[in-house]
Amino acid sequence: MDSWKIRLDKPAKKELSRLDRQAQADIWSYRVIVDIRDQELVVLVVRVGHRKNVYGK
Repeated sequence: MDSWKIRLDKPAKKELSRLDRQAQADIWSYRVIVDIRDQELVVLVVRVGHRKNVYGK
């Protein structure tokens, strides 16, 4: 079975670190924008934030 890697780019890592622990556990109001790279088996996280702020940026 193949395994996937999750990579955070620097801006996404910074955005994720700003969330308090409860927000990280309770992700309902938050969105994670990803770029799935099947050839590399990588999910690249490119944006993390509250759903009202992440779309359209």
